[in-house]
Amino acid sequence: MLRLWAATRKTMPTPLIRRTTALDLVTGINARETPDQNPLTLGNPNIITANNLSVYPTVPRSIINIASNNTISRVWIIPAIANKMHQEVDFGNALNHSLYTESELETSSIIRLNNQSSNVLSVDLENTPAGYYRVFAMIEGVIHWDNICVLDDSEEIDDLIDFWN
Repeated sequence: MLRLWAATRKTMPTPLIRRTTALDLVTGINARETPDQNPLTLGNPNIITANNLSVYPTVPRSIINIASNNTISRVWIIPAIANKMHQEVDFGNALNHSLYTESELETSSIIRLNNQSSNVLSVDLENTPAGYYRVFAMIEGVIHWDNICVLDDSEEIDDLIDFWN
């Protein structure tokens, strides 16, 4: 399915033109292991966390944690395609919390957590294919999201850094 080959090769096939707001597009990630760590920004992440969502580690091999200072009620994890397009876009202005509908997230997600009431959730990704994903969380009725990249055993963070640089 989605492989991290894109992160381990310098060239990618010519992609279909994707709009800046495409649900399945990853234009970068903020790599971090812990919630309080200053992230290593790779590419130009098309995310909205509003300092209210923390997903870590963002380059996992198995478990991710999804945390907020407020209550998380739903989570959707959606397969995505990484591409270096839109690196000049100011996503702070291009994106908004109502951009995607719950229905759209529901039908596109491969992992769903419904009826949650916690400010920290752990999700096991051990059987999830390596590749890029977008993690969406409903927090106090507002949708926030971050990007992650699941590595397989043969891949290293340096491969990811090389791809985005």
